[in-house]
Amino acid sequence: MKKTLKIAGWSLLWLAFFWLFLIAGFPIETTKGWLTRMIEKEFKVSMSIERLRINWNLNIAIKGVSINSTRENEFTLKIGKLNIAPQWAGLIRLKPAIKYHGNTPSGGDFSGYYNSDELSLSFKEISFLDISISSILLPSTAIVNGSGRLKLTKDNGIIEIEVDGIPGGRQRLRISGGEKPGLNGKLSVAVTLPKL
Repeated sequence: MKKTLKIAGWSLLWLAFFWLFLIAGFPIETTKGWLTRMIEKEFKVSMSIERLRINWNLNIAIKGVSINSTRENEFTLKIGKLNIAPQWAGLIRLKPAIKYHGNTPSGGDFSGYYNSDELSLSFKEISFLDISISSILLPSTAIVNGSGRLKLTKDNGIIEIEVDGIPGGRQRLRISGGEKPGLNGKLSVAVTLPKL
C-alpha cells in the first residue's frame, strides 16, 4: 500500500511539473515559427501569427492570423481568434483529433473538427473584408455562410464549392485541394449581398 501511494505521489508530481512546463516554459516563439513554416510549406501560402498561447487546460489559443495564397493572389484569409482543443480520447486510441472554433476580425464565426483523415467546418456571417477569393468578385460588404466536409487523400485533391446567392445564379467551382496528400470534398456556401 505504501509503495502504491509513493508511485501515485511521484506520478502526480511529474504530471504537475509537466503541466507547469507546458504553461510557463513552453517555447511559444519556436512553436509559432514551426507552425507558420509547416503551413506555408504544406499549403503553398504565406502566413503570419500575432500571438500563440497555451491555456491552463492545454488548449491552444491563436490571435491575429493572416494567410495569403502565393499563387497570383488566389485568396486571402484573416482570422481574429482561433482556439484549438485536442481530443485526448483520440490520442489514447492513437487517432489524434482536434476541435476548433474561432472568429474573424469583422465578427464572423467558424468551427469544426479535424482528425487523421477528415476535416469538417461550418462558418457563419463571414465578411468579404476577412476573406477574398480572386475567382469570386464580390463587394467587401458581402456575407457568407456555409459548411463542408473534406477527406484526406493520398493523391492530388479537388475541392468542389457550390456558391448560391451571387449574380448569375448558383455556381460551382473546383479548386486545388493540395498535392499528395490532398483534400477532396465539397463545400456549400450561401452569399448574402448588401441591399442597395
